[in-house]
Amino acid sequence: MCAQTGDASAGASGAASQTKPATEKESAKSCGDIFARDKTAAPDYSIGRYDPTGGTPGPWQTFKSAADLATAANNAIFEDQAWVWESNGTVVHARITLPAESWTTVADYCFRPDGTTAEIVSDVENFAVNEIDHHEWDFDNRARIRDIRQQFLDLDTRKPRKPERDLTEVDTTIYFKAADLPFRALVQTGGAQP
Repeated sequence: MCAQTGDASAGASGAASQTKPATEKESAKSCGDIFARDKTAAPDYSIGRYDPTGGTPGPWQTFKSAADLATAANNAIFEDQAWVWESNGTVVHARITLPAESWTTVADYCFRPDGTTAEIVSDVENFAVNEIDHHEWDFDNRARIRDIRQQFLDLDTRKPRKPERDLTEVDTTIYFKAADLPFRALVQTGGAQP
């Protein structure tokens, strides 16, 4: 389950009631809720890494805010960026943006309270053919893929379209747990548990 569950609370009889585990359908809805909430909620961590053209990327580093990361990205080559949201000290959502010469990958990872991945939504924005390769993966709690959906969208209108023949296939990195994130040490240093 990807939804945050509350603590056990006393019911009318005074006994502690326990929250039922969420079904897989409820988990998918919860990830959608988390993604929607985080479009406007400030991230708990803003992370970037120096990525020089033709060179090896530097280490991931934290910034005080998303605005500070944006400033660094404008003034240097901090194109690889990530934002992390937590709930009750646990990472629930990470968004990672990795640009290349002719495309950018934007991947959202939704994590269950136990740290396993519940859902990944990825858009590979291909500027050469003006197209988005949109993927969604749903995982069970054993890190097995339950469902994969793919759709091609126009980059400008975001409306469905047929894929271009000259499309370059770009892979999205699959992290099966929050602990697999490449910047997990920075998040743990801040107090969150991946």
